[in-house]
Amino acid sequence: TSLEWGNIEGEITNQADLNDILTAQQTKITELNATSRSYLLGAYENGTSWWRVYSDGWIEQGGVLTGAGDYNRQVVFLKPFQNANYVILKNSGGGGTGGVAERWMGFWGLDLTSAWTGYINHSERWFACGI
Repeated sequence: TSLEWGNIEGEITNQADLNDILTAQQTKITELNATSRSYLLGAYENGTSWWRVYSDGWIEQGGVLTGAGDYNRQVVFLKPFQNANYVILKNSGGGGTGGVAERWMGFWGLDLTSAWTGYINHSERWFACGI
């Protein structure tokens, strides 16, 4: 009987041949999974601050900024990034109507451990991700 399974072809002459074929196929599956999927290494949450770190070095973290008319607030990361090529964003999360406070949504001064943002007039949720 001829067997074709992925890239493995051949004649099955006994149980040993079938076992070899199944072992080879499982090895291929294991290799694919090891190189293509990261997995969660750790997670932390404390009130409104949190982070997740993955096996490939990817970091996700976030929190809530609160204030009443605070200018130039620094977000300090619980987990430092390996480089400053991360993404960080926020939303106003408040009951505003799209005034100036809701328009100051950017960040500047990005480094491995922190970033700066503008006017905080409500509870503003922030999220950063990268390596």
